[in-house]
Amino acid sequence: MYVINRIPSSIQVRCQSKDTDLGLQTLQTNQQLHWSFHINIFETTLYFCHFYWGANDAFFDVFTHRFSNRHCVVVFAQEYNCTWEAREDGFYVSNGSGNFTKIFDWNKKTG
Repeated sequence: MYVINRIPSSIQVRCQSKDTDLGLQTLQTNQQLHWSFHINIFETTLYFCHFYWGANDAFFDVFTHRFSNRHCVVVFAQEYNCTWEAREDGFYVSNGSGNFTKIFDWNKKTG
């Protein structure tokens, strides 16, 4: 799993599963967060992330087994590779093909 900051300023991200918390990370422009994991036997593995950028934030699942079948590539047995990019207009995912699809928007806070 890769999360890459494509915004021209730093962002903060906290990714976790039920069992693993990667902690709050600060990503500078073009910096990435990377971690590996295996799908559990019940295929219920779930990772989610909370992103912070200035007054904006977003919170969503970055990996579920159902989602992975459409947007990720199997690299070995039950190990998947997904690449997320945080951009100014939202969040994009790629299965390693180089083509990214926009999936989520930032929650823009006003006032």
